[in-house]
Amino acid sequence: MNEKLPAVDLLGSDPLLDNLARSAAGVTGCPIGLVSLVRGEHLWFKGRYGTAEHEAVLEGSLCSRTMRHDAPLLEIPDLQADPDHVARSRKAQPPHLRYYAGVALRLQGEVQGTLSVMGTEPMRLQPAQADVLQALARCAEQWMQERLSVAEALGRLSHEMRTPLNGVLGFAQLLLADNVPGLAPRQLEWVRHLHAGAVHLLSLVEDMLLFSRLKLSSSPLQTHPIGLGAVVQRCVGMLQPLAARSGVRMQVCSIPGDALVCADERALQQVLVNLLSNAIKYNRSDGTVTLSVDELPEAWVVGVRDEGAGMTPEQMARLFRPFDRLGAERSGIEGHGLGLAIVRMLADSMHAGLQVRSAPGQGSLFEIRLKRPAHGKAR
Repeated sequence: MNEKLPAVDLLGSDPLLDNLARSAAGVTGCPIGLVSLVRGEHLWFKGRYGTAEHEAVLEGSLCSRTMRHDAPLLEIPDLQADPDHVARSRKAQPPHLRYYAGVALRLQGEVQGTLSVMGTEPMRLQPAQADVLQALARCAEQWMQERLSVAEALGRLSHEMRTPLNGVLGFAQLLLADNVPGLAPRQLEWVRHLHAGAVHLLSLVEDMLLFSRLKLSSSPLQTHPIGLGAVVQRCVGMLQPLAARSGVRMQVCSIPGDALVCADERALQQVLVNLLSNAIKYNRSDGTVTLSVDELPEAWVVGVRDEGAGMTPEQMARLFRPFDRLGAERSGIEGHGLGLAIVRMLADSMHAGLQVRSAPGQGSLFEIRLKRPAHGKAR
């Protein structure tokens, strides 16, 4: 790992929801604000202020209690004096917290999360503060619902496009394979362009379908122990032809045979393929892509490094925005700006950490941190 490159942690928060959490904390005078969404048995902090935590266990949490509460706002002026919290929730919250207020968030007609604030001193909200907190919760709902609606529209559009595109691709392949009599060399070149365009569009459609499925998913991927080495070697083998065509070398470190990680195998393969293909495409001529694996006490860290142009801090801030290619659309490099957005969502859904290190002229290093299984053998 190159410690000289500045690092950015990219595990799943949303800048607008971060601002809403900050506003909620500011309005109420609390040091902590959170926008939480339920994913399986966990709460994911999609907007956070005053804490570096990314997730928490749902069971026994104050957010879980808020989601079951009948009134619009759950306020607990003093947690240490609240019998229900002492009996059921103390293990799920830091012991220094004394105050809590939360509003349930509804998406697609169901309670799926909360906007909450927490403090270290007992207190009570003024009526105006309570009203603003509830208004901010409605803003969070509207923002997330609009994003879900966009994902649904993308999914429907992609599904409708896939069938005719497969037809175009199939006919183009037939024309090229059979070398149809009567086609002039110029016409064959047109068919090749048609085939290449159909392949590109079909790749975009498939990525849009995956992107929309991940956006609409209400539960995390089911992870289990898998052998890291086999997945890495499979991905490297798939990308070797692209590296050869691009004049890029691939260097892979040795991976211990007993290296097991908690992951969804297909999702991890998709993550590594996307990272490796980007490292190849955006590398310099005659550059090297290095895939490293570092062992930590509770995790394995897989790094993919390129020797490309690197990124500015401004570009890194936009890195995982869907369809934002950071100016690469003018470079002639093929792509559509969804690959890294999918990487981030898949990493989130596997509870895997994701970090980027990059600087202009120094290339980029993407690292995914995969937890070790507590026990079990690879499937």
